[in-house]
Formats: sequence, C-alpha cells, structure tokens
Amino acid sequence: MKNLKIILIISFIIALSFAAFPEIAIADDFAIGDLDPPDEYDQLLEKYRDMAEIALGFRELYQEAEADVIKLESRVERLLLQMDRQQDLIELQDELIDDLLTQGSDNFFIIAGISYLPVRNERQVFVGLQYQIPVPFF
Repeated sequence: MKNLKIILIISFIIALSFAAFPEIAIADDFAIGDLDPPDEYDQLLEKYRDMAEIALGFRELYQEAEADVIKLESRVERLLLQMDRQQDLIELQDELIDDLLTQGSDNFFIIAGISYLPVRNERQVFVGLQYQIPVPFF
C-alpha cells in the first residue's frame, strides 16, 4: 500500500512537472537516436546542469511528498485509535443500557425533604413514595 502511494505521488509530480516545464516534455515519437547533443563542451555542460537542476527539483519534491505521506499515515493511525476508543465506549454504554433495561426487579423509592421559604417564614415537610416499573423501549 505504501509503495502504491509513493508511485502515485511520483506520477503526479512528473505530470505536474511536464505541465510546468513543457520544454522537457517528450514527444510520442521520441527515440534516443534522434538526440542531437551539442558539439561544444560549454553547451553540453549547460544542458547537463539544466538536467541536474531538474533532477534535484524532482528529488526535493519526492522528499516533500514522502514526508507528507509519513505525516498522513501517522494522522490516520491516530484517528483509527480514536475510533477504536469511541467504539469501545459505545459498546460499554450499550451494555450499561441493556443492563438497566433488563433488570427484572421493580424499583421502590421513598423521598423525603424539607423546604423553607424565608420571605413568608414558611416551613414545609414532605414525604413521598415512588414506585418505578422498568418499561422496554419500543
């Protein structure tokens, strides 16, 4: 998978470079025998330096692409780990909800309290009973 990413990135870089530097694009009917190297050393040296500059540019682009791939892979790993944690949390919540819904016992509560209203100097005491029956969701 990693090699496929690298090949795609290199292909994309090459395609962009042909668009950016149309003078280096190779024609369909190109053959090595058709090359006409310059006769003079200075011209040949200039062409060689141009070619070396292009190669160094490709190397730099490749290294940047490789660094981006590494960053993206680490980001994907972090996101996958986060998704696993969230899935674990969802499963735990599912288990808790199932446990609460499947408890067979009825729940009986006694509620008591005191309320005081200082404006009227009122005091109230209340007691309540609550009976709760678990009802499954439909």
